[in-house]
Amino acid sequence: MEHPAQHAAYGTACMNCARSKCRCIILNPGDTCERCQRLGKDCVQPGTKRKRDMTRSATSKNKQLEAKIDGLVSLLTSTAGSPVNPANSGTSADPTNAPVIQGIPELETQHVNVPMPIPFRPINESIQASTTSTAASLQTLDGSPVENEQELLHEFMALRLVHLPFMYIPSQTSAADMRTTRPFLWLCIRAVSTRPTLQQSKLYSYIRSIVGLSMVSNLERSIEGLLGLLVCIAWGNLQVHRRPFLTLFTQLAISIVFNLGLNVRPPSGLDERANYRFHKPWVSGSRTMEERRAVLGVYLLSSIVSCNLDRIDTLRWTPHMSECVHQLADIKECESDSILVTVVKLQLIVEQIRQSPLHERRVGRDAPPKPPAPFYVKALQAELDDVKRLVPSELQKSRVLLNYIHHA
Repeated sequence: MEHPAQHAAYGTACMNCARSKCRCIILNPGDTCERCQRLGKDCVQPGTKRKRDMTRSATSKNKQLEAKIDGLVSLLTSTAGSPVNPANSGTSADPTNAPVIQGIPELETQHVNVPMPIPFRPINESIQASTTSTAASLQTLDGSPVENEQELLHEFMALRLVHLPFMYIPSQTSAADMRTTRPFLWLCIRAVSTRPTLQQSKLYSYIRSIVGLSMVSNLERSIEGLLGLLVCIAWGNLQVHRRPFLTLFTQLAISIVFNLGLNVRPPSGLDERANYRFHKPWVSGSRTMEERRAVLGVYLLSSIVSCNLDRIDTLRWTPHMSECVHQLADIKECESDSILVTVVKLQLIVEQIRQSPLHERRVGRDAPPKPPAPFYVKALQAELDDVKRLVPSELQKSRVLLNYIHHA
């Protein structure tokens, strides 16, 4: 009686089929397989069967999983219930109050306390204590006194901020006021303004540690943190950083813009009631001039970084950002606002060139032909002429604007 052909079970194939990695089809129990019979070979069965791992039962797996969950729950309960004593504990409740060694916060590596969720705090409050307590060490990071702080501030405003006026610092502002009211922003200004490269390197290391702790670990966002990032992006020394910080800091700045809602209109009372599930207490209900300058600065710098590195996308232009341009042009709180408005308009033209079909790489036989270049050149030249015509008369001979116009 012939039995139906069946495949050999896993691990029981004959030696010839196993060596050739073929299916071993047995016609009759105890007989040669189909392949060995067809090829006229001796069908040698394996002497021993492969040992299989003993599978654990589902009950034992469930018990182990329940034991792990119970252990995690007990660990979280004990961590939340035990108060932290600053006098005896190696780490304080506030991670930003950790001591600073040569400008870098000390990190506890042997014992880590798991903090409970903390409410949102602006970055200036988060680093106020650490920056104030380490002011002396920050002033002499390399063992020698740095330049006069007031001179550094005046040099920053006269030589750097005039080229990218994404923030306004009144002329009567002192370095002591900046250090007290906005310590992180002042730290970034010092890092890009100080001359000794060793001191710059240590300041940059301290800035990176603050950014990693406050913005990445604690998920804090504030207008001061955004301005500090813009300062590092605009004038950071790549040779001192020795790391590709531009793309990372630019992406962080863009994320802060979205978190603070600077690229859209401030939410009204009706919008807050409609989106009560997504309530964001850190989003401002009104738009300030400082926020308008900051969001335009993020767009400008992200576009410049994208044009030069071609690794990230520019912050998407929104109708509210157009409103910010009109508000800055109409109110004119300071002379630098007119420069910022003109520079942003010129960069918009540059972005149109990058996004036009002329800038696309079309390869292949079936690729559609590019549109005629004179059509786009004529339209963009008309926009450039409009921007030049709207420049205020007192800024017609500004070297800063002339450089941007020639670049566009």
